[in-house]
Amino acid sequence: LLQSSLDIEMIIRNELAQRLARAIDQNALIGDGTGNTPTGITSTSGIGSKTFAAAGNPTFGEVVDVESQVAIDNALMGSLSYLTTAAMAGAMKQKAKDAGSGRFVIEDGRANGYPVALSNAVTANSLIFGNWSDLLIGFWGGLDLNIDTSTGSAAGRIRVVALQDVDVAVRHAQSFALGNGGA
Repeated sequence: LLQSSLDIEMIIRNELAQRLARAIDQNALIGDGTGNTPTGITSTSGIGSKTFAAAGNPTFGEVVDVESQVAIDNALMGSLSYLTTAAMAGAMKQKAKDAGSGRFVIEDGRANGYPVALSNAVTANSLIFGNWSDLLIGFWGGLDLNIDTSTGSAAGRIRVVALQDVDVAVRHAQSFALGNGGA
């Protein structure tokens, strides 16, 4: 505190904003709707699902089956892409698409023609496909920072509490499908 500068203050503000952004992303994806958290995509009733034979390493056919869950519901439109973890994407980049073609499940950041994005907020061994414009994230107000100078005042410390009012809604459950599981 005695040696702080505007640069350090901005670093702390940015760190708090990044942590909140990760928490918002995680809850938008896998929030269970309990304990004052929103209901994320994977907890939304009515999304498509596909169970993989091998955990974290789906075949090309299984990836297409996840996508097909959205197509079956006539929702194959909009801002379509896949989302998975970095570990699962790494496995899919090494998994042969078929015997003999020399092609892989993920090539050039795409699977079956659709972009594949990475987020470690996704549950391990999971692949989400959908129309991401049907995931609504509403923000009320800006990032609120509360500076508490009394809790740690005896030791010369301050406590910074960051708050962002936000809610998540899946506009159409049929716009999303989840592939996961396996042995």
